[in-house]
Amino acid sequence: MKSEKFVKIRGVNNLSDARYCSGMMVDVIGFNLNSNHKDGVSIEVLKAITQWIQGPQIAGEFEDMELELIQTYLPLVDLDIIETSNPDLLAPLSETGKKIYLKINLDTIDNEQTLLNKIKEGQMAHKIVVCRSQKSKNKTLIKPLLHYTQSEQIINGFNLDLDQLDSWPAIEIMATAEDKPGFKDYGEIMDILEYIEDQK
Repeated sequence: MKSEKFVKIRGVNNLSDARYCSGMMVDVIGFNLNSNHKDGVSIEVLKAITQWIQGPQIAGEFEDMELELIQTYLPLVDLDIIETSNPDLLAPLSETGKKIYLKINLDTIDNEQTLLNKIKEGQMAHKIVVCRSQKSKNKTLIKPLLHYTQSEQIINGFNLDLDQLDSWPAIEIMATAEDKPGFKDYGEIMDILEYIEDQK
């Protein structure tokens, strides 16, 4: 049975993650299409993986890619969602008819006012994904974000401790690479999705 919690998986780059998350009925599976990113995948890889899964919406994660380059991808891939980290692209990308997500990385923000301004800039996005790197220890910005715990527009990808998950209606989990094809330690993805399953 589908969970009431909205779940997005970020940076999928292998079939094992995609099939497992599809079987666990997540809402969105994201593929980083920025070739300069360490988790980036080619169009060919995305197509090869998505033909084996059904159910979740497919997001193209373009990071800070320029509008013109994003537009060259769109005729080549069947995406439900376009995700960008550039708020200036929300308006032109909305004209594609796709759902548009804005990504906000807490690692690049050093004070509460800047964070609130970023969220305000993203109000026209369908959802705002707030994330941070695993190495980031700065928790000072988490407190102001707690004001948004009832907002389905804000996706929590920054504070995934199991005792905090129940406060958030929408979360994002980072995928990881395979050890080798067909062999995968699902780690945090499995821990969180099984926790959500047990809470139904």
